[in-house]
Amino acid sequence: MRIVSILLMVMIMLGCEQPYTIEEQQATPNISIDALVTDQYARHYVKIRRTVSFYTAGATPPVSGAQVEVSDDQGNVYVYSEESPGMYYSQDPFSGIAGRTYSLSVMIDGVAYTAEEELLPVTAIDSLSYYLDQDRLEELEDEEDLDQDEEGRFYEVVFYAKEPQETEDYYLFKFYRDGTLFNYDGEDVYFADDQYIQENIDGVAFNDWYKLGETATMEMYSITRNVFLFYNDLAITLNNDGGLFSPIPTNPRSNITNGALGVFQVSAVATDSVKVE
Repeated sequence: MRIVSILLMVMIMLGCEQPYTIEEQQATPNISIDALVTDQYARHYVKIRRTVSFYTAGATPPVSGAQVEVSDDQGNVYVYSEESPGMYYSQDPFSGIAGRTYSLSVMIDGVAYTAEEELLPVTAIDSLSYYLDQDRLEELEDEEDLDQDEEGRFYEVVFYAKEPQETEDYYLFKFYRDGTLFNYDGEDVYFADDQYIQENIDGVAFNDWYKLGETATMEMYSITRNVFLFYNDLAITLNNDGGLFSPIPTNPRSNITNGALGVFQVSAVATDSVKVE
């Protein structure tokens, strides 16, 4: 009788289904700032957006009318102008200089958002090379419904460099095919610290394959630890599959004050290209 009673109780409990409404908590719109200064002679940019509700479709709205400037620890001040909604560029081109500290100042509706980062040197790229990946070739030849984008792409490009071990270094990488950045629909971010990269960067592969006639280009950016943590958090969020054991999605840690999202990145850049022939 005890077993029958327990089974009956379970059936009653399973039969009592009541709808549960999840209360949606709408977060207050926030400011998002994406700013980059490099050692390349250019008119550097600051991109400002305002966040929206999770269920809002479309792009985040731009923020116009901000007062934006970047300065360094030598007293140089670079004023930025808005050239399209939410996109601000330095009025004059300039080159960031390794060893100097750069400060970002953004004023929006009387609220100041600031950040400060040092421009660190970047190790040089010794060379790029490529080789025919025989396994990749055989794999593509065996596929019946070959994606047109994969056709002929069985050359792998690798790069070589020497990483100084006496300093604590962090890097961001960008890879291009014929001048077009590829990162799989924005889902991949390539970065590393020198604990992952050993002293001899000996034939580290690009993140995609190339075919004859295409030009492979690589950019290696020096970044600070603050910016490294931002990209690390961003990668975790982008690759979160929402599974039971996945971490709760959170905003990446920002180096910008007053609760703004985004990052102020200051970098030296090393770049090199090779044509697959």
